[in-house]
Amino acid sequence: MIRSVQDVVDYIQKHHAGQTDGQGKPYWKHPYRVAVIYQNNYPNDETYDGIFAAMCHDIIEDTEQSAQDMLDFGFSEATVEAVQLLSHKSDCDYLEYIQGLIDSGNKIALRVKLCDLTDNTDIRRGKLTKKAPTYYAAIKMIEESELI
Repeated sequence: MIRSVQDVVDYIQKHHAGQTDGQGKPYWKHPYRVAVIYQNNYPNDETYDGIFAAMCHDIIEDTEQSAQDMLDFGFSEATVEAVQLLSHKSDCDYLEYIQGLIDSGNKIALRVKLCDLTDNTDIRRGKLTKKAPTYYAAIKMIEESELI
C-alpha cells in the first residue's frame, strides 16, 4: 500500500535493483529525475498520478512487474493506465509508439513521456546517444499535439 512518495521510491529501487543506465549509475535514478521534472513542469497537477506514473514509467517495460502487480501495490488505475501506455514494445517503431501515445489522448502519459525525453536528452547526463535525433522528433510530435 502506498502511504508516501517514499513508498514509491522504495518500489522503484526494489524493482530496478541491479539495473544501470548508460553511465553505469543505478537505473532507478532516471525515473526519479523524470518525476522531479514532471513536478516542476506541472506543479498544479492535483493528484499524485502523474508523479507516480513518472516514477514507474519503465516498471512494466523493464522489470517483471505487471499492471496487476501495480494495482495490488496500491497505484491508482490512472497511474497504471499511463504506465501501460508508456511501455514501449521493442517490435514497434519508436515514432509510431509516440503517435500511439498521442492518439490515446492520455495527458498523464504524454506529459510523462515528454519529461522522460527531457531527461534522456539532458547533456548533463553525459554524451547523448545515437537515439537523440529520434527523441527530438518525438518531443516535437508531442509538443505539436497540443494535448499536454
